[in-house]
Amino acid sequence: MPVHKLKLDQSFVAGLPGDQDGLAITRAVNALAHRTGMEVLAEGVERAKQRERLRQLGCDYVQGYLIGRPVPARTGCWRDPRRAGGAPQNNALRASLVSTSSGRWPMASAT
Repeated sequence: MPVHKLKLDQSFVAGLPGDQDGLAITRAVNALAHRTGMEVLAEGVERAKQRERLRQLGCDYVQGYLIGRPVPARTGCWRDPRRAGGAPQNNALRASLVSTSSGRWPMASAT
């Protein structure tokens, strides 16, 4: 199973932007992930200052209460008519992630 994204735990994000240990770990995780061709998703983002610092540090995606509250998986499922049989797709994950790239920063939600 190939890995494309590395998730930065909320325990490292909680003290940002001022926590020096969290900054060091975030920098290291970003460098490791990007050097190996992976994207970085930071979880537990609750404040705009955290989001901005993560963007500055190179995180590709953020996830947390600042973006949106968790939703039940059933709420986030949809059927894509372009796929054979309209197989259910899990949109809950997509709805809870925000890209920090492509000039789409900051966004309220990613749909």
